[in-house]
Amino acid sequence: MLIKALHCLLIVGFCLTMSGQSVLESSTFKFLNIPGSARHNYLGKSAIAAPDEHIDLVLANPALLEFNSKGKLMASSSLYFQSLYGHVAYSMNNYKFDIPYVVGINFINYGKQRRIDIDGNELGTISPNEFSAYIAASKTYEHYKFGATVKLAYANYFVASMMGASADLSMLYRDDKRDIYATLLLKNIGYQFIGDRTQTNMTPFDIQFAISKKFKHNPLRFILMTQELYHWNAATTTEEGRGYGLWPQNNLYRVENPSILAAIMSHFVFGAEVNFGQGFKIGANYDIKKGMENSFDNMRGLTGLGLGFGIYSRKFDIGYSFSKFSPISINHTFTFTMKMGEWLRR
Repeated sequence: MLIKALHCLLIVGFCLTMSGQSVLESSTFKFLNIPGSARHNYLGKSAIAAPDEHIDLVLANPALLEFNSKGKLMASSSLYFQSLYGHVAYSMNNYKFDIPYVVGINFINYGKQRRIDIDGNELGTISPNEFSAYIAASKTYEHYKFGATVKLAYANYFVASMMGASADLSMLYRDDKRDIYATLLLKNIGYQFIGDRTQTNMTPFDIQFAISKKFKHNPLRFILMTQELYHWNAATTTEEGRGYGLWPQNNLYRVENPSILAAIMSHFVFGAEVNFGQGFKIGANYDIKKGMENSFDNMRGLTGLGLGFGIYSRKFDIGYSFSKFSPISINHTFTFTMKMGEWLRR
């Protein structure tokens, strides 16, 4: 049964890839890939194999949801370049089917922007935004956990609007004796089915795999994650071929033929997290693909790096993280989670 489920996930992923879903550059609703919490931000994509009882990784991998995460209300916000991103989620349990689930919304507002016609006349300002509502759930079967997230997305750009749906499907294997977790994730399986003055496209589909290991008598958990497993080079596509750079249309910041080593390494994300008891966590990740794409030839810095921490108490959790999007840009994310059962209890 479990082998059949794994085969089904792989077949679905590769069928979508063959149908054109792998063209990430032409996909819509890319805001669905923005980290949903401070912890998700400092672990990056490696968060899909970082299990515990919290709900701050629900947008990373729905299979991470646990039954004892019931009654948590999470709010997260970040300054994403010059935009404001927000995420609100609440966790519940379905005791009839033994399923923990989360309902939530996330959005991004791109701020006020000038509206200018083709003749250069300024016609005021617009405030484009994108929005998503979702429900995520998980189901445990022996050493395996299966997760699914269904998302309805909407975008309004004033002169154009879009609507679509996508889903995340995941399978997590856990070896509690050796403290090893492995996850296979099919992310953003979906399509933009309504497009006003826009072309309809796929959502930003990806196939990801990660494995994590916590060392005995050591608070460190190390995570190795791979992304875009359906082609050999995960770096940005250009018209002349695969390459990477901050501005693919500008020859000054593009390498059209990366080395074999660079192509292979572009798939990897390295993550690590240290648990200081139950009350404090720190973590970091380095996304090689992000570092390749968003660096200048003469200025790279720590592009692709994420760092952060979380403080956990009986009634609430607080998290902060930052990540380097480019040599000159830093993203800050703040998360606050209330444990409603503890607050309502006398």
